[in-house]
Amino acid sequence: MGYNSKNNGGFIGRAADYNSDDSYYSYTLKNQTYTNQNLSTGSGSTNNNGDLIIQNKCIRTHPAGSKIFVLDENNPNGGGNSIIRSSNLSARNDLSTASSWTNHSLTITAVSFVFNGTGEKIYLLQANGTVQVLTIGNKYYIPNTNSISIVDTIHGISSEALDLQFNFDGTVIYFLVADWTTGANGRIISCPLANPFVITSGDIATSNQTSHSIAGEKPQAFCFDAQGTNLYVLHKSGTTSYSGKISEYPLSTPYDLTTRGTQTVNAISNTQQPSPLSFALSLNQEKLFVAGESNNNIYEYLTSVPYSTGKKNAGIWSMGESYLGAIDPHTHLLLDFKGANGSTTFTDSSIKSNTVTANGDAQITTADYKYGTSSAIFDGSGDTLTITGSNKIDMSGDFTIEFFAKIDTHTLNNSQQVFFETTPIGTNAMSNYLAIQYGHSISYPHRVYCWVDNTTSSSLNIDNISLNTWHHFALVRNGSIVNFYVNGVLSGSHIHRTIKDYTTTSDWRIGNDAYESAKPFKGKMDGFRISSVARYTTDFTPPTGGY
Repeated sequence: MGYNSKNNGGFIGRAADYNSDDSYYSYTLKNQTYTNQNLSTGSGSTNNNGDLIIQNKCIRTHPAGSKIFVLDENNPNGGGNSIIRSSNLSARNDLSTASSWTNHSLTITAVSFVFNGTGEKIYLLQANGTVQVLTIGNKYYIPNTNSISIVDTIHGISSEALDLQFNFDGTVIYFLVADWTTGANGRIISCPLANPFVITSGDIATSNQTSHSIAGEKPQAFCFDAQGTNLYVLHKSGTTSYSGKISEYPLSTPYDLTTRGTQTVNAISNTQQPSPLSFALSLNQEKLFVAGESNNNIYEYLTSVPYSTGKKNAGIWSMGESYLGAIDPHTHLLLDFKGANGSTTFTDSSIKSNTVTANGDAQITTADYKYGTSSAIFDGSGDTLTITGSNKIDMSGDFTIEFFAKIDTHTLNNSQQVFFETTPIGTNAMSNYLAIQYGHSISYPHRVYCWVDNTTSSSLNIDNISLNTWHHFALVRNGSIVNFYVNGVLSGSHIHRTIKDYTTTSDWRIGNDAYESAKPFKGKMDGFRISSVARYTTDFTPPTGGY
């Protein structure tokens, strides 16, 4: 697996793309602290003796931390089949902000499930190794009006299956299976896939399987970190030192289990859940969620606070929670402008969770948009979105700033409209100004141009841009070269006089200028994204359905 810059700007990470200094990027699960937050799943059914049977077999989270999912193997509503419950979280990865559960009944009994890279398919694993595939269409939204129907069935392994995961780009699928013949241990079976996230019977046939033994008693669930350089395995309660713990293996080659290093066993408090069955890690690395069969609660643990140290930790998530190219470790701001018509709430869907403040009449509109069901509208009279200056948006090296915009109107004689601007703190404002603007004059009709190095470089602009039409703009720094793409086509290049660090900035402003406020934007924007990598190095096709 390696770097893959797809036409839609997708990024597939690997260890070699990161700083090799482990002290700078390393992450471990040790020293978890229970946060006194838990969430009752309402799971459980009764047996013939009236005993409550709880089987919270699998936890998954939305990559933005806005949803949590739990699979109950035994549907308490009867029928003997499983149920997936989902709950919205109004504050990211905070169980105390959960809404009521929505139940999604299955027509099968499953032990685990995982999403594909875009959240539009669910892969359900049964104990006999059968994988059944459910297409849900909308990203991470499971229909709740009817029972889930299965669209495809693949027969897999013959052992007792416990959990499944994909690697980041969906080219390998992994199964955790019980291996009771060698004691209370297990195995992870890896199977390469001919096509990403597409499973055929040949892909998971015995001849295509590689088996990897797992040390420790009663493994129940597993996941990888974002780079695939660590494997984590949850162990159920037992009689050995592995009771209720997570074992961690470094992988010298991403996702290659044959390159496992020395196992480290990390304790998790089993006071709350002495018999754990499942766990999940939030994308921002800060939260660990654990559930099991001792009670029907999901318990929340604090694992680390990566950004307080200034380290550029890449993030950890269960691989079923990844968006290819949309929410990844290099996305430092992502505004999809989702919401109800007239809403003034703007949410950053990146792992950085930047606070976005609406000023003036900046708001959500459902009347027009590039993708999804809404966009941001600016009325040209001082509307602005501000992101308070911080070191969360890494602009020290390569970067990409991109967005869709629809310019509504203009006036002649150099009327200027600012799409965005920012300036490093403690520097001369105009000598370090970074912005994209629109202007119109007889000499420069309908020009979109970029400010870099205190200049509107003649190479970083385009004339005769059409109004009332959606356009994609991307400003990309790759080394000392700054490229400007319009609708995926290179419009011009500029060589930096000095590589400036825009990480610690004054406020980012979208829709106006901090220094000359008489440059308000009039129109609509969609899909505003800032990345800490050069996502585009050649012409590309802008995404049509989101990043």
